[in-house]
Amino acid sequence: MFEEKEQALQPQLVELYNDLLTLSIPEDAVSVRPAGEEVREQWTTGTPLIRCAGITIDPSAFFELMGKTRDIMRKFQPERLEDLDLALKAMPLETVDRQALINSVIKRDSVAIEQFIEEHQVAEDVVTFLLSQTLRPFMQLAARKLASQFDYDVWHRGTCPVCGGHPNMARFTRGSGQRKLYCSLCECEWYFKRIGCPYCDTSNHKVIRYFTVDKNTRYRVYICDACKGYIKTVDDTAAIAGQETKLFWEDAKTINLDLMAMEEGYINKSIELPAQAEDSKGLQ
Repeated sequence: MFEEKEQALQPQLVELYNDLLTLSIPEDAVSVRPAGEEVREQWTTGTPLIRCAGITIDPSAFFELMGKTRDIMRKFQPERLEDLDLALKAMPLETVDRQALINSVIKRDSVAIEQFIEEHQVAEDVVTFLLSQTLRPFMQLAARKLASQFDYDVWHRGTCPVCGGHPNMARFTRGSGQRKLYCSLCECEWYFKRIGCPYCDTSNHKVIRYFTVDKNTRYRVYICDACKGYIKTVDDTAAIAGQETKLFWEDAKTINLDLMAMEEGYINKSIELPAQAEDSKGLQ
């Protein structure tokens, strides 16, 4: 079980992500309203900020960045030129329609996005990648702006405090070894219990275990036999101050661990849409 299989991160994939990470947006491309008591109460009871904090994305900036994202994808996926061009041409032109599509994306409205894909007969994988990569800089900017009003460290839930999505990875923090979960969309981290599944919330040690590869304990993959989810984890307890791991790249370069877990029947739940929490469990 869990035999190592070499899976080097393809240089082309590194170049693609490096180019995407160079894309930037102006500070005024995202606006957030000052949080009142009602918003704080909603967040405290489990509503992610994207659904309650009055985050507004400028449509012009969003679709301008989408064009640049498409250009980068064309460079690295020339075989998908037609699909990429069709996807961009299908995007709405009117401001109200553009805002509606943005709202569907940031609120993870899979029904609306599927309807858009079906209506315009565009490639699903191209559209979803294009939308998600365009959205990343905006969600990261929103998360940075909201961090002055909300303390993400008190969230203690299995979903992102900003976008409500499932975590992509986890880390054990330098020194204390506390566990933090990581959302690559928002570039956001928050504390979570050391033993427990972030996807189904079980703390039953009988169904949660982990594996390592070649005795390299810096990388662990925690698997849950209750929901069949898994989460890759980096041990940063011995990291030098200021040199903690960049989890975005750790996620990308440990694809072999994903493949090993999935070959054993475990599921990459980070790509699933989580159910919205309606109670206060998790806040501390």
